[in-house]
Amino acid sequence: MKEIVCKFGKESWKVIVQTLKTDVREDFYELIVSGDGSCFHLIIGTHAYGKFLCIPKLGICCELDSFYYSVCNRLNISRFLPERDAETITCVLTTFIPFIQDYEARKYQDSFRKSEASFPS
Repeated sequence: MKEIVCKFGKESWKVIVQTLKTDVREDFYELIVSGDGSCFHLIIGTHAYGKFLCIPKLGICCELDSFYYSVCNRLNISRFLPERDAETITCVLTTFIPFIQDYEARKYQDSFRKSEASFPS
């Protein structure tokens, strides 16, 4: 679990993110996000034409832009959820997903270096 702080305008609030499943190579993430009185089961991934967000318990699925492009993502998500909840999810997309991607990339590089070091010269 990781705690992040979301900010919107002059307000800020804490959000807890629990990772259920990740596959960085496939750009797939399954998370539980809770904070500010709400809790969401998120499935985030890619398809042939872009990225998507699903919230299965609410029957919500929408397109996403880059994880770093918060304005468009917030607009897409806020069609289905109150603005504060949309901002919480957008904050997770722009803060937590890149964190996972960086962590997994470092882990992959470390395992590659270890396997490379085991080859005789």
